[in-house]
This record gives sequence, structure tokens and C-alpha cells, in this order.
Amino acid sequence: MIKILYPEPALILNNENEKYIVISDLHIGFEERFNKQGISIQSSTEKMQEVLIRLIEQEKPNKVIVLGDVKDSISSMTKSERIQVPKFFREISKLVDILVVPGNHDGNIRYLLPEKIELADSRGIKINSTALLHGHTNINETFEGINRVIIGHLHPIYNQQDSPLSGYQIWSILKAKTDALFGNKKEELEIITVPSFNKELTASGFSVHRKRNICPIIRKTREDINEAVFLTLEGDIIGDINSLSEII
Repeated sequence: MIKILYPEPALILNNENEKYIVISDLHIGFEERFNKQGISIQSSTEKMQEVLIRLIEQEKPNKVIVLGDVKDSISSMTKSERIQVPKFFREISKLVDILVVPGNHDGNIRYLLPEKIELADSRGIKINSTALLHGHTNINETFEGINRVIIGHLHPIYNQQDSPLSGYQIWSILKAKTDALFGNKKEELEIITVPSFNKELTASGFSVHRKRNICPIIRKTREDINEAVFLTLEGDIIGDINSLSEII
């Protein structure tokens, strides 16, 4: 059901006759914060748009699912967001249907999205046995039969000290036998964290290793994680469960 679209931070989720491209963390307009401080950074929106159009043409999905943090400001809207967010989604929606699961940076996002863009509940959506959400909230408590969770939010990067790969974006795939999310029965659960679709975040130093775990799903299941694999955007395995404390 899952195919990672190396070397891009995107994956394919297949469900019977439906195919979805899943991406997360666009942070459109993040450059404005740096520009205000006198640091000139060119907009990354056009580059993301080009990559996503290429993936759509290549994979021909039924829908694109964006797992939140479409824009960068949290509760307000900047000038660049007001211009770039509608433009980005207008162009992509010419090719495919789009669903957005809002993240913690998406306050008032409805006012920036074209009318035809579907906006889901922030607690996620359910496709067969997979839950998809940004990752800053708990999963919708009404979901049943979930054995996979796909989130964004964490912007996972490799943080092994003295490694030449330190600071690079990575995929995080965890497995846990847990009852922390869905009741008393311990279930096998796969948790996939999608890297930020905006690759410029890491280049600008936006993504950093956090001392505090900001994802309630990871907080609740961390003690039950029994397998882990960490992959570069190119698909190389660079870590396992022994690397967990350096990354999540």
C-alpha cells in the first residue's frame, strides 16, 4: 500500500482503486521571517510546485493529501502567504483533487485555500486501516482498525554527532506494539513520519533537533517502540532503533 517516492519527501498510498500522493510541511512563506531580519532567501514555493507537478504527472494519483503546515505563520497571515498559498493550490488543483489536513501553523487557512480544496479535521482522516494527520494533535478517537499512522510535523533530520549526514532530512519508520492510542488491546502499529516537502527548511537551519517531543502520538507510544528504521531521501538506511534518541 505504501511507496516512498525517492528522492523526494513524498509517498504514495494505494487503497483499492485509489492512489494518493502524501506530502507534509510546505511552510509556504517561511522566508519572510528571515527577510525581515536582513537575510535574503528566495521563495521556495515555485520549486515545490514544480516538484509536485512532476510527481503528479509521473504517478497520476486520484488525490494529493497535504498533512498540514501549509503556511508558516501560526495564527496570522503574512503578505507572502496571502499571495503564494492561493497561487500554489490553484495551479496544483488544475491537475488533481487536493485534501488538506491542517497543522499547527494553519490558523485561518480556509481563507487562503481556493474553494475546491477539501479541508479535513485536524485530528486526521482514515483511509482503510491508515490514519493520516499532521501530528500535533491526538488521532480522532472514533477511528477503528488502524494499523498505520502517517504524520508530518517533526521535520525529521539525522543528528548523529560527527556524521557527514548530520542535518540531512530523513524518513522515520517506527513499529510499536501498543495500547496507548486505541484502547486496551495491544496492537502492532506502524508510524511513518514524512519529511518536510519544503527542502529549504533544513538548508536554512529551520529544522533542528528538539529536546522536547512535540508529537503526542510519539510521546504515547515511545516506550512501546520495538523496531525503527531511518532512511535518507535517496533511500539509504542510516539508522535503526539504536538511533531513536538522536532523531525522535
